[in-house]
Amino acid sequence: ITDTSLPLLTFLKPAIHFTDKLDILELEKEKVHKNLWKSAKWLLVIGIPSGLKSERKRWSLKSRFRGTLKEASEKNNALRRLKPRFEGSIN
Repeated sequence: ITDTSLPLLTFLKPAIHFTDKLDILELEKEKVHKNLWKSAKWLLVIGIPSGLKSERKRWSLKSRFRGTLKEASEKNNALRRLKPRFEGSIN
């Protein structure tokens, strides 16, 4: 190592090892599963409020909740398909 290369070394960041990236992805998948279960339990325990004035409002609430589950499921599937990137990759 020459004297001119020392200042450059201070700006380099260590790469995240691909096994660490896999751990991060696994944690994200677990978070999605926990959130899905919490949401499903909430729906079973609380249910759709019976005090809603019209059937239309009740269905609106159901579809809004169903959309949330669908988004979480899609995110989970995307994380499962995501391939780990290696240390030498740019992205």
